[in-house]
Amino acid sequence: MYPTILALAIKVDLHIHVYYMYVHCCLTHATVFLLASSLMGQLGLVSGFSMAEKEKMT
Repeated sequence: MYPTILALAIKVDLHIHVYYMYVHCCLTHATVFLLASSLMGQLGLVSGFSMAEKEKMT
């Protein structure tokens, strides 16, 4: 009786751990992706703005 309960507990614990790690990784990747995309967007705006300024000057 006890070994099966122990095995079940270990199984559930592993599943929770794996799921937690998966969610954590997904959240980290999403955060990094959002930060990177917002940075790229800002860089794009800045470069676009400076290009527009150069176009105006010439």
